[in-house]
Amino acid sequence: PQSPAPGSGANPGSTSPTFVIRPIDATCRIKMNQSGIPDPNTPKMDVALVMSRVQIQLEKRQYRDLIHTLDFFTNHERMSRYNQFRPSESVKENPRAWWLFAVKCLSWERELRLQRFDKDRLFRLIILWPKYARLYKRRFASVMGVPELSEQEQVLLRSMEDELPLEAIRLARD
Repeated sequence: PQSPAPGSGANPGSTSPTFVIRPIDATCRIKMNQSGIPDPNTPKMDVALVMSRVQIQLEKRQYRDLIHTLDFFTNHERMSRYNQFRPSESVKENPRAWWLFAVKCLSWERELRLQRFDKDRLFRLIILWPKYARLYKRRFASVMGVPELSEQEQVLLRSMEDELPLEAIRLARD
């Protein structure tokens, strides 16, 4: 039988540290551009990083803690959404305010759902999405000989990023 690797945490009585990420063997080569003439198309440094193997190992306790942390952040995000409606009194002091709180939260959620599928908003997204995709691709194609975006197009791109939902931006960038 093979003995557990040092630091693996597989030996419960051991005092060796438990690694989430095991030690990594890596080689990094950096080549600097030492030409005196700055060129925006030539990188100043060329970096090559080679890692033979990266191991991630979680014990049950670490995995459980990670899940609890994710649950905490999920619950915190969900609860903080409604803080604007939350009454300052306790439930015993003012039960009516807490019933109104529940009603406001539900109606606010309903409004958000309806806004998401509003006919005018969907029509606007259908128009904006392909325009955003074209401008975004041109932004990176400018390196390959295509003219750069004008200042007006850059402002338009930023305004579209403010208006489009994150899912649409992600799809357009793929």
